[in-house]
Amino acid sequence: RKARPSNDPSEFGILLHVWDGTENPSEPWLPCTSGQGCRINVQDRFPASLIFRNMRSRGSNGTIPLPAGQGTRGGLILRPRASQIRCAYPTDGSTRMKPDGCACRFKSSQGGNLSVDDCNHWCLPIAEDPIQTVPKDTTTLRTELRCISGRKSQRRPRSHEFPAWRPSDIALLLRKLDRLDPTVRMQGANTMEFIVSPTKWNASLERRQADWRASLPQLIEAIWYPSSSAGPCCMEQRPPKCFPQNCQFCADTHRKLISTFGLEADELPLLELRLGLWNEPFAIGALRSVPYKL
Repeated sequence: RKARPSNDPSEFGILLHVWDGTENPSEPWLPCTSGQGCRINVQDRFPASLIFRNMRSRGSNGTIPLPAGQGTRGGLILRPRASQIRCAYPTDGSTRMKPDGCACRFKSSQGGNLSVDDCNHWCLPIAEDPIQTVPKDTTTLRTELRCISGRKSQRRPRSHEFPAWRPSDIALLLRKLDRLDPTVRMQGANTMEFIVSPTKWNASLERRQADWRASLPQLIEAIWYPSSSAGPCCMEQRPPKCFPQNCQFCADTHRKLISTFGLEADELPLLELRLGLWNEPFAIGALRSVPYKL
C-alpha cells in the first residue's frame, strides 16, 4: 500500500513468483537444475511479478493482474535484497530466452550450438518524463517507448527483444510508469517482470546451487495461492474454472518448506491472495483441506 518508486525492493512493492516449471520438482523453493526432471532448465533464477497499489490504473480490469492464467498455480512471495535483483522489465521480458534473464543474448555458433553473444542489451533511459522532455526525433522516441511500453512505433517487437532495466534504474522505471498515460497498454502480460537471484548466472553450477541454499529461507516471505469470487485457485471468468490441484500443491509445499527449515507456520505463512481486494489483498490461508474433489 505504501509502495513508492525506489531501487530498494523493500519499498517498491511485492514480488510474486508464480509456479511455472522453473522450480526444482522436489524442492519448489529452489530453481531447477539439469537431471532433476526440469520442465524448464533455468538453473539460477526466479522470474517474479511486481504488484503495487497504483497498478489499478494500468488496465487490470479491477483485479490484481498476474501472469500464467491469472496466477492460478500460486507460488512464492520473495523478499530479496537489492543485490539479489538482477534486472527488471516493464512487462513480460521472455527471460527464459536469455542466458542471464537480462542483458545477455544467445547466438548460433558452428554446428548449430548456442553460445552467449554479448551482455549489453540494457535499456538506456533517456529522460525523466516520457511525455514532456523526450526529444521528438523518431529514433529517440521509438527507443523510449520500447523501454516503457514494449512497443515500437512501426513494428510490434518480439518480447525477447525488450531491453532489461538495470537494478540502479528501477526507481526511474517506476516513476516513468507512474507518469505514463493509463491508455498505453503493456505488451504481453500487464505486469512487470523482475529477475531474482542470489548468485551469478555464469558461476559454476555448484556455486549457484550453494548460493541459493545459503539464501534460504530468508529470501522467501511466504507461499501464496490466489482466490477470486469463484473460490480458491479459480479464474475470474464465467463459468468459473477452478484448479484444486494447484491449491493442494501450495498447501503441501508450505508444509514441506517449514518442516525443512524448522519454522513455525507464522514465521513463513501460507497466504491467500484475494485478487479483487486491492486494499487488503492478503489473508492467512485457510487450506486445511482443499474444498474440491480432484
